[in-house]
Amino acid sequence: MLARKVMIAAVLVSTLALGGCGQPAQDSGPDYADDEAMQIIADGLEARSDVVDEQHASGESGTTAAYKDLVQTELDIVSPLRDRQFEDSELQEQVVAYINTLEDSMDVIDSYPTSDGEFYLKWTEVYDERTALLSTFVDEYDLTLDEKYQDVLEDLASNGAAALQQSEMEAEVNALLDNMTFEKESTGYGYFDYKATVENTTEYNLTDVSLVLALYDEEGVRMTETYAFVNSWAAGEKIRFEATSDFDAAEVKPEFQYYSVDR
Repeated sequence: MLARKVMIAAVLVSTLALGGCGQPAQDSGPDYADDEAMQIIADGLEARSDVVDEQHASGESGTTAAYKDLVQTELDIVSPLRDRQFEDSELQEQVVAYINTLEDSMDVIDSYPTSDGEFYLKWTEVYDERTALLSTFVDEYDLTLDEKYQDVLEDLASNGAAALQQSEMEAEVNALLDNMTFEKESTGYGYFDYKATVENTTEYNLTDVSLVLALYDEEGVRMTETYAFVNSWAAGEKIRFEATSDFDAAEVKPEFQYYSVDR
């Protein structure tokens, strides 16, 4: 009988040891990427920089194949982040946006030969978007590269900061259009004057401001255009835009044709 009790006790001890005291194993939760994301992006940038150096050394830079190799090298490293979970939804959104800029870069390469001027226009647009995100990663998420590559990151982030500033300025200036209400007045000779007095509520002094006034009929059809121009429009200044047309418009929608910023 004693031997039987000893055997039962031994079995219980063994069961408890293997089973964690009878408690089910706890789920460790999702494998969030927040703590890894910046290092993965850094790895992608460093690998891409290495390819740049190799291409320059071999004289193979600037070709379609070379551009593809650059982008694909980085994509292979960072694209898995698209399918990872994040605790910080804003960080996730920006990381996914960054991956999108790499894929957009590949689309540009596939759509235009590198000898085409349009290629560089489209490439620069995507480059500005990509570097703007890198600037945000540096400022808000402490993105850094190894010392060997830090100059590369600083150049990218500097371009991105300038692109962000340009984008913010353009958004602020374009918002002025929302405050433009053009009044119509018949001249009595089959022509109509269109006038609007608007304040420059931005911090920017604008010069050579040219507006296109799109003129619509009562059915909302854009029928024709006319133009308004002023030489300068200082920050805080109210100014009157005037244009003339022989079309009796039911609605006027202004658009910027051109302006420059007097910095």
